[in-house]
Amino acid sequence: AGVPLLPVALDGAFDAWPRYHRLPGPAVVHVRWGDPIEPDEIDKLDDKQLVDEVEQRIRACHAACRESRKRAMGR
Repeated sequence: AGVPLLPVALDGAFDAWPRYHRLPGPAVVHVRWGDPIEPDEIDKLDDKQLVDEVEQRIRACHAACRESRKRAMGR
């Protein structure tokens, strides 16, 4: 589509709205987004390489998100 892919991760969403609750409750939820993967980068990668790159960037975002949330919660 000629647009960048933006890796994003959430941490704490399950604490805010567990599956067994009808409605969400108060909780600390952190969101972290990484550097976008630009269309020219995407064009250089085959499907497997692109999936691997996106997965790596999302995992990095999630790790940073978890660490940030732990610090905010005093752990």
